[in-house]
Amino acid sequence: KELARPYNVYVNVNGNLTIKRIGATHFNLYILKGNVTLPSNYGEQAGIISVAEGATLTDQRSATAANQGIKIYNRGTINANNAGGYDVGNNSTIYNEGKFTISGAMSYSPGAGNTSYFINFGDEAELKAASMTLNSTCHFYTGGKVTISGETKVTQQGIVWINNGHYTTKTMVFSAHNGTFYNYCQLFCQQDCAFKDGQFNMMKDSYAEFGYGVFNNFHVNMKDGSGIFIKNGSCFGQQGAGIAQGFFAESGATAYVR
Repeated sequence: KELARPYNVYVNVNGNLTIKRIGATHFNLYILKGNVTLPSNYGEQAGIISVAEGATLTDQRSATAANQGIKIYNRGTINANNAGGYDVGNNSTIYNEGKFTISGAMSYSPGAGNTSYFINFGDEAELKAASMTLNSTCHFYTGGKVTISGETKVTQQGIVWINNGHYTTKTMVFSAHNGTFYNYCQLFCQQDCAFKDGQFNMMKDSYAEFGYGVFNNFHVNMKDGSGIFIKNGSCFGQQGAGIAQGFFAESGATAYVR
């Protein structure tokens, strides 16, 4: 099916449907039932993509939107299978309550003022990606399950990263003078976890486990009942003058680092 100027497109089919966009810059797509494929980039601007429970979207684009933002709501299954990766940017917002799988690298477009969000909402929400790089003014929240087979990396100041579920990554780099990283539940970094120039917040009764810890001009705020297990050793750089480094429990809190 080829669409030139669609504003509202509803899909309710038993089977497969490929949608080729021709000038579809404001594109509201509601997938109620069926297996839908978006085969290439067109540069969607604004609009909505909604995937209902039981439906599937195969997204072969490399980016969510050209500019002006686009919102994606998923309660079904989304497979973003562009080998070059999947870029969430330009004021885009993704709300995932289903299964969202990205075969390549997941990233956020650089650009001041183009704030983007990925929200993995609810116990059943699941995100899988080869890697995740948070650039510029972007934010990430999960209350479900996240599996990053490679690196999780935060590159710039002003980024909020919140884990209130189960987050697993191979390696991790938190840097850029941020203090807006919060772990409320379980965080597992299988190999090196590097904290540089900033703060990490272990919230009440949270847990984190790292293969190896690297700390430089960085401190971890430990709330009551929180715990960190670093399995294979750690390395601390020489902090700058007047900069606190290490692990700090709030007044009256009982926390542990092994």
